[in-house]
Amino acid sequence: MDTKRMIFCLLVAVIISPVFTEEWRANVVKELDALVTSCVVVPCSFTHPKENLPTSRLRGIWHRSTDRNQRIYYEDSTQVLENFRGRTKLLGHLGQNNCSLEITNIKDHDNGPFCFRLELARTETDTSTVDKFSFVESCVELRMLPDPPNPTLSHPKTAIQDRPYTITCSVRHTCPSHVPKLTWSRGTADEVTEVHKETGFGYWEAESILTIIPEEKDDHSDVTCTENYNHIIIPTVAVIGTAVIFAVFCIFMVKRYKLADTVVIRKIAVKSAQRSKDKDSKKMIFSLFLAAIISPVITEEWRASVVEELDALVTSCVVVPCSFTHPKEKLPTARLRGIWHRSTDKNQRIYFEDSTQVLENFRGRTKLLGQLGQNNCTLEITNIKDHDNGPFCFRIELARTETDTSTVDKFSFVESCVTLRMFPDPLNPTLSHPKTAIQDRPYTITCSVRHTCPSHVPKLTWSRGTADEVTEVHKEISLGYWEAQSILAIIPEEKDDHSDVTCTAEFNGQKTSSATLRLYVKRTENYNHIIIPTVAVIGTAVIFAVFCIFMVKRYKKRIAELQNQEGSVWNRLSRMSRR
Repeated sequence: MDTKRMIFCLLVAVIISPVFTEEWRANVVKELDALVTSCVVVPCSFTHPKENLPTSRLRGIWHRSTDRNQRIYYEDSTQVLENFRGRTKLLGHLGQNNCSLEITNIKDHDNGPFCFRLELARTETDTSTVDKFSFVESCVELRMLPDPPNPTLSHPKTAIQDRPYTITCSVRHTCPSHVPKLTWSRGTADEVTEVHKETGFGYWEAESILTIIPEEKDDHSDVTCTENYNHIIIPTVAVIGTAVIFAVFCIFMVKRYKLADTVVIRKIAVKSAQRSKDKDSKKMIFSLFLAAIISPVITEEWRASVVEELDALVTSCVVVPCSFTHPKEKLPTARLRGIWHRSTDKNQRIYFEDSTQVLENFRGRTKLLGQLGQNNCTLEITNIKDHDNGPFCFRIELARTETDTSTVDKFSFVESCVTLRMFPDPLNPTLSHPKTAIQDRPYTITCSVRHTCPSHVPKLTWSRGTADEVTEVHKEISLGYWEAQSILAIIPEEKDDHSDVTCTAEFNGQKTSSATLRLYVKRTENYNHIIIPTVAVIGTAVIFAVFCIFMVKRYKKRIAELQNQEGSVWNRLSRMSRR
């Protein structure tokens, strides 16, 4: 009888474990930055064991992790916590397994954690639920930012007079429904290119690229980039009212939990009395306690932060960001043994300081980039093979002393492993540019490529342009992903119309990819075809008029002279006739 009860208790522990809920899965980012008074979008997707259902048969709920009845989003707003009403909405369609949540007018106490809950209705008309599930293992926590981070400026060190000069202003944010507006202290709309792109894991990047032609007078002048976020101004009265409501709510919750604690203490006292009288109950409790011991809860202090999935280009390399904590005091690297192994077998090592214990096809291709003494277990894998997909897990072993290498504590973080998505060929670069180039005005083209190997940055080259016309930027865009960027600033001429500009990315391992842009050059307004003939006609007319005036005057003078000569001859003849 006792054995049956013990088996029953262990069976109950299995039933309530996450293994049973394998088909109920939600993919929610664990942490996101949220700017107070702005907004945040939490990307979310899910799967459920039923057939594909329309949105009308699905009920999506977001709630606090501590109590599923404390709803921050529901289609019936009367069931939503008062301080969240009108501030939350779903951006996706539940029928497409999209549960993305938007929270506007962020408050400094909106930190969460918040979890998604799904309820399946029997039919479209019968709203009673046939299945329901709260994804409490996949919740999001918001890191509250009282002030926005400053934009990041990327630019060449020196500007050269009368040559295009490019400045890139970028800012990372978590609210793609209200993109931050970037403005410059100088420049016109024709000199600015704006780019907005998703960088992954709930983060987006707004980018503004200013291309100018510096003059001598611009030396030692300032150029400022300003970011304007989605802010909602709240009157002071409303803030004070919210504070009062929040204070009352806190007092109510404290009293409620005090009452709950009293009830729990009484229940514990009753159970203690029953345990002393009932030996069978002791065994049942012991069985549940045993189930708790073998659960991951006891390993709370052994934690590793490893990205779950990473893209990996065959023949190139990949860097897996990793950090960890352990329950011992801070130890030097000499007392720590870092191991990476396959998730299925901790003895199948892909990295260890003793290379003879590493799988042969991984020898010489793996190394740690960080210091274990600084809790950094970042792994680099070079010369990627198409079978290096993993999953791979990190293991830490603590040596007794720096000289005694026998381990006193060891742990494999099999719950935090990385899987590599293999890419046989690289992705093409992305080109960002204005639609039309204007003759004799600066024109900017941005070529960017995402990669996972910051130790060997892809090389971006252009089919035209000089080194002075190119600006290179390399930055981390999300955990495990980096972006290489090359910005080409040119001054198009009329002959460049319908010509091609190609950007080529060369990855570690000699693989390349490229993207091509066709230039369409708009000619500047030119009235020479009107001005030149008009000037020529007017000039000819003026010259002809002057010539005519000159000739008229000349002939008048000649006539006068002739008339004078005729008068003299006549006078002579008259005098001769009188004689």
